[in-house]
Amino acid sequence: MKLRTHIALLNIVILVVTVAFILPVFIGMIKHQENRAIKETRSSLMTQTKIRLKDVVDTVYCLIQERYNSIHNRDHMIAKYGIALRSVVAAIEEFAKSQHQPHTAVEKLPALTQFNNYLPQEIIPMLLTTDDNTEEMRAVINAAKERKEGFVFTPHENTTLIYFKRITENEIIAAAGISRQALIAAIQQEIKNISRKFLFDSGAAYVFILDSSQRFLVYPPSPEFENQHLATITEFDNQKFVADWLNVCNLRGQGFVRYSWQKLLSFNSTEEYPKLSFVKIFTPWQWVIGASEYLDGFFMANRIHVARNQVTIKAMITKILLVASGVISIMILLATFFASSISRPISKLIKLMKTVRTDELSRVSVVLKGSHEISELGKIFNKTINSVNSGIKKIQKTAGAKELARSELKIVQEIQRYLLPSLNPQSPPAKEFDIDAIIQPGRPVGGDFYDFFFIDSNHFCLAIGDVSGKGVSSTLLGVITRTLLRAKAVKGLQAGEIVTGINRNLCLSGSNQSSVQLFLAILNPSNGNLFYTNAGCTPSYLIRNNHSVESLPVIHGEPLGSKPNSIYEEELVSLQRGERLVLCTNGLIKAVNFIGKQYGTTRLHESLQDTCNCANAAQTVERLTLHLNDFIGSTKFKDDVAILTLRFDRNKA
Repeated sequence: MKLRTHIALLNIVILVVTVAFILPVFIGMIKHQENRAIKETRSSLMTQTKIRLKDVVDTVYCLIQERYNSIHNRDHMIAKYGIALRSVVAAIEEFAKSQHQPHTAVEKLPALTQFNNYLPQEIIPMLLTTDDNTEEMRAVINAAKERKEGFVFTPHENTTLIYFKRITENEIIAAAGISRQALIAAIQQEIKNISRKFLFDSGAAYVFILDSSQRFLVYPPSPEFENQHLATITEFDNQKFVADWLNVCNLRGQGFVRYSWQKLLSFNSTEEYPKLSFVKIFTPWQWVIGASEYLDGFFMANRIHVARNQVTIKAMITKILLVASGVISIMILLATFFASSISRPISKLIKLMKTVRTDELSRVSVVLKGSHEISELGKIFNKTINSVNSGIKKIQKTAGAKELARSELKIVQEIQRYLLPSLNPQSPPAKEFDIDAIIQPGRPVGGDFYDFFFIDSNHFCLAIGDVSGKGVSSTLLGVITRTLLRAKAVKGLQAGEIVTGINRNLCLSGSNQSSVQLFLAILNPSNGNLFYTNAGCTPSYLIRNNHSVESLPVIHGEPLGSKPNSIYEEELVSLQRGERLVLCTNGLIKAVNFIGKQYGTTRLHESLQDTCNCANAAQTVERLTLHLNDFIGSTKFKDDVAILTLRFDRNKA
C-alpha cells in the first residue's frame, strides 16, 4: 500500500473518531439549554400573569384609598359640602326665627324632618340650645361659645363635618352635618359599581370584593351571590381557597393564592382548571380586594413554547448530523484526492469557478493541497467567496430591516390617525361652542396628541399633550395617555383628580425614561366656567372680546410619569360669548427658521393678537398655522406642533 493511501486512511479514521466523541457532547449541551429555556419561559409567563393581577387589584385599592382619605380631609369636605351645609343652616335659621318663643323651635325639632325630603341622605339638619351638653354635640356647642358661626371637623365621629350658626336672639344654634355612616355608604356603593367594570383578559377575568363577615360585595360572574355569606352559597361550600384568601390578608396584608375552580366550556359543560388569585386587604373597612385568572391559557402558552423548542432542537440536531455527514464526506473526498497530481485540483478549481451560483455561496468551499502556489490560490478563492457571501447577506439583512421598519411605521401612523377625534366644521360637538385642531409632526410619527369629548351633558373635556422623545415609542406612549384620559374622565371627578389618576397609572410601569406634558380642561357649556390643570405643558391662552390676549401661566406640577405621588390642583376661568381658548405644545414655541431663530412666546402672542377678528375656531387654527409656516419657510420641523382652539358661543341659536 502506498504512503499516500496510508495518509488518506489515517485522516479518515481521525475524523470519524473525533465526530463520534464530539456529537453526543454537543447534543447533550443543546438539550440542557432547551430545559433551561423552558423553565425560564414558564417563570416569565407566570410573572406576567402575577403582575397583571396585582396591577388590577392595586388600581382598585388606590381608588378606595383615595375615596377614604377624602373623608378625612377637612379642606376637601368643606369644598364639596360647604355650600350645601350653609344653605341648610340658612333654612333652619329662618325656620327658628319664625317662632315667637326662644325654645319653641327646639321643641318643634321633629319638624326639621321636612328637610329630609329634598336633602341628600348624608346631610343631617340640627337645632341645639346653648345650654345643651350632649357628648356628640359638645364640640359644636363649645365652638359656638367662641364664634358665631363656622365649621367643626370631626373625622372620627358620627358626623364628619358640621356647619353651625348661633342665633343670639333665640339662644339656639342652627347646624347641619354630614353623616359619616351615610357618606361612607355612598362612597362604598360608588366603589362597588366601579369595581364591577374592572374586567380584563377579554372579560374572562374580574375583580371581586369580600367584607369582614365573608360576604361577597362585588362578584361579577354571579351577581346573585353579592351580599350573601359564603357559607350560604353552595358553590363555595368547603372551599379551602376562601380561607387561604383571608389567611394571606391577615398575615401579610396581600398575596397570591392558587387553587382549582370549575370553568364553563359550553352551555352545560364545565371542567376544573387551575386558577390564580391576588388578594389585598383594605384595613379601615376590612375589605378583601381580589382578582382571579384561569391558568389554562398560561399552561397552553407554555406547552406551545415547549413544542416549538422541541421542534427547533430536533431540527438543529438533524442539521448538525447532516453537516457532520457532509464534513465527513468532504474530508473523505479530500483525503482520497490528497495525493493526486497538481492538474486535478487546478481543474477542479476552474470548474467550480465556472459553475458557482450566488444562492450557493454559503456552501462553496475548496481545499487545494500541493505546492505553495496552489495552496495560496485555494485560500484566495475561499476568502473571495466568503467576502461575496458576507456582502450579499448584509445587503439582504439591510433591505429586510428597512422594509420591516417601514411597515411598523405605517402601522403606528394609522393608529395615531385613527385615535385622534374627528373634526367636522359642519357638525360641531355642541351648539354652545365650536372646536378645531391640527398636528404638524416633526417626524413621520410623533408624540403630540389632542382629544376632546363630553363627560356628560354639562361637562366637556379637552386636552393636549406632548410626549418627550421622538418616534414610535413616543407615539405609543401618547396613545396610552389618551386611552387613560378616556378611562379616568368620569362624571364627578375634577380636572386635577383626573390628571392625578393618569399620572399614577403611567408610573405603575416603573419606567421614567419618557414623560408626558399634559394640559386638561373641563368646560361647563351652560355657564362658560372652565376648570383646567397644567402638568408641565406650555401655558395656554384666552382671547377676550376686548381683543386682549391672556396667558394661563399656572403650572400645577411636573410632566406625567415622573413622580407617582404627585397631586395636581386646578384653576377656574370664565369664558364669555365669542371668547376663545387656544392650547398648543412646546414644539410651536421652539420652532426655528433657516437662521436658527426660535418662534418664541413674543411672536406667538402677536400671532394670537392677529386672530382676534376670526369668526370661528377653524379660522383661528388656520391663521396661526399660516403665521408659523411663514416664519419657518422651507425649514423642516424639528419637533411636533399641536394646536387646539375652542370658541365659546353660549347664546348661539
